[in-house]
Amino acid sequence: MEIIATARTTTSPELYKEFFTTYYKKKMRGIRVILALIATALIAFGFYALSEQMNIFISAVPIAAGIVMIIYPAYAYRRPYKSVKDNVQTLKYEFYPDRYVEYMDNSQQEYKYSELMTVTETAKYIYLFHTHESASVIDKDKVKKMTAQELYKLLKNSVADN
Repeated sequence: MEIIATARTTTSPELYKEFFTTYYKKKMRGIRVILALIATALIAFGFYALSEQMNIFISAVPIAAGIVMIIYPAYAYRRPYKSVKDNVQTLKYEFYPDRYVEYMDNSQQEYKYSELMTVTETAKYIYLFHTHESASVIDKDKVKKMTAQELYKLLKNSVADN
């Protein structure tokens, strides 16, 4: 089959940071709403307990727990980011009408578009999620033979979640 597009992505700390923030925002979207509701209730109870002059421990613990529940999701990406941020490699991609091949170092992996979970884009990258935990990252500036927007539309229309 004919190659319809190619791309190359060189990983960097900036790429990893953007990937993990995008990934965790998407993954934790529903959880963030639930945590915010629970956090609001805990903080409200803490201030109520404080106003009723209850034990300071009974007031402080719910307030602190509520604050942590609000702040934690914004920083959840940091641990996985720190573990890979210095892992620099160049990935090459070949896109065909029904699949793409990812080349890294001395290995290659083939993915069918119909088996991808989701396709997401940011200003600089296209993310092709194979599973909840695994994705290919396409640098939009390095797409050849078609525009990054055309490639994104092709991928988005080929994935089951669109």
